[in-house]
Amino acid sequence: MTTVRYSQVLNKVIEMMEVLGIDLSDPNFKDTPKRYTTFLIHYFPTDEEIEDLLQEYASAIFPTNYEGMVAYSNGLVHGICPHHILIVNYNFDLAYIAKDKAIGVSKLHRIVETLARRPVLQEDLTVHIADTMQRLLGTENVAVKLTGSHSCMRVRGVKSNGKIHTVVIRGKFFSVPEVRQEFYSLVENK
Repeated sequence: MTTVRYSQVLNKVIEMMEVLGIDLSDPNFKDTPKRYTTFLIHYFPTDEEIEDLLQEYASAIFPTNYEGMVAYSNGLVHGICPHHILIVNYNFDLAYIAKDKAIGVSKLHRIVETLARRPVLQEDLTVHIADTMQRLLGTENVAVKLTGSHSCMRVRGVKSNGKIHTVVIRGKFFSVPEVRQEFYSLVENK
């Protein structure tokens, strides 16, 4: 994050709050423009910031002789709905079949967390996660399941508690029913 970008966003946040009639001298709003700016900068990263983080995670990829499934279940990250600029809470499960490479387990979570930071449709986020796992791990065998709880659906419009499920399965997860079933068994028995 650059100081210039932060200052530009902060000025616009202050301007927006004033236009909305918010009294910025009210003690309840002390430093709110700064906090909101920090929030916006976090959830609206540049493409370069995202790629830098992904390259950092790639440094935690190690050679392995293991050729089985690696599954990560019950992760939680937060993203932004691009239509309403409201929070989406994502529970996620993912897996890959190792092919000469393994990644540090915390990096699996960080990949999802990083890609979810930008405003993106849940459907596209699911694809981005699968694409990134394939690229970094050099395997076509990946599975990604996202379950989204969308604030935009809860607080406006339909006002529903419903959840949205998206799944991308590739390689053996798609073509071999037993592999797909093993993935679902692992992640459903959290």
